[in-house]
Amino acid sequence: MPCRRLPFIIGNVRETDLLTLHQNSPLMKELRAVGIPDGCKKCKYAELCRGGSKCLAYAKTGRFDITDPDCFIAEKY
Repeated sequence: MPCRRLPFIIGNVRETDLLTLHQNSPLMKELRAVGIPDGCKKCKYAELCRGGSKCLAYAKTGRFDITDPDCFIAEKY
């Protein structure tokens, strides 16, 4: 699993090394492909954080393509 808050199995490290799982898992590719959420695009840190914690967003909302709900900077924008 990528994170305890993102409970999707991406593979088995006993069968495939972790780097390969990280690079080739369809879920990991999807997570990396998520663009910067609309609510973050004006933030000066948008390119660095890309919306914050995807796993926390998923845990709280069921979606990982939105702004981190606990971002303290997002309130300013």
